[in-house]
Amino acid sequence: MKRTIALLLAVGALALTGCSVTQDGAKSETQKSAIESVFAQRARLEAENGPAGLVSKQGLPRLMAIDVRNCPADFRSAWFDYLVQVQNLHTRAERVAMFATAAGKPATDAPSLVKFAVTNPRLGEYLLGALGRSDEAWNKLERTAMNYGVLPER
Repeated sequence: MKRTIALLLAVGALALTGCSVTQDGAKSETQKSAIESVFAQRARLEAENGPAGLVSKQGLPRLMAIDVRNCPADFRSAWFDYLVQVQNLHTRAERVAMFATAAGKPATDAPSLVKFAVTNPRLGEYLLGALGRSDEAWNKLERTAMNYGVLPER
C-alpha cells in the first residue's frame, strides 16, 4: 500500500512537471513567434523603403506602429529603446537637413545628407553619434531575441 501511494505521488509529480514543461514550451514558442513577427514586419518596411526609409518621416510612424504586445517584457523594453534611438536619429537628420538647406545645399536624401554633414566635423559627429546609438540599440535587440532562439536576417 505504501509503495502504491509513493508510486502514485511520483507519477503525479512527473505529470505535473511534464505539464509545466509543456506550458513553458508553448509560452516560449509563442514568444519566439511574436519576436519573429516583429522582425518580419520591420524587414518588410526596410524592403519597401530601404534602410534610410525606416528613419524617414513616413517610415518612422510605421516602424513605431509594429505591435510588440505579445513579445516578452525584456524584448519589448529593448524594442522601445531601439525606437527611441531611431527617433533621435530621425530628429538629428532633420536638423542637419535644415542646416544644409540654410547653407544653400539642400539634402534631400541620405547620401546628400551625409555628404553635407561630413563637411562640418561637428555636424558629422552629431549625426554619427545618433547613428551609433541606434546601431547599439539594434544590437541589444538582436541579443535579446537570441535568448528566445530568434536571429533576424541581416
